[in-house]
Amino acid sequence: MSSKRAGITDTRSPLALFGEKFEGIFAQGKDRGAWPAVRAAVDPGARGGEFYGPKRNVSGQPVVIDPVAQSAEPAFGAEFWRQAEAATGIRFDI
Repeated sequence: MSSKRAGITDTRSPLALFGEKFEGIFAQGKDRGAWPAVRAAVDPGARGGEFYGPKRNVSGQPVVIDPVAQSAEPAFGAEFWRQAEAATGIRFDI
């Protein structure tokens, strides 16, 4: 498990911390967790509308996978864009 970070890793319950340690046995860490986003951004073969994730759900090379159903909901997309605009200070006209 990673070191404690105020307001992030110090707020979890003992049960959540145990689950996190157990998950670490078979899931990939934050560095490899970034691979799907990097591949989607730089792979010349990537196409708009594709979703990349780990080959084995929580670990593995980044491959095209089906996103979770919730992410296809219009309310999810609207909230995503709202937060992106708030975080960047940029208005996205879509």
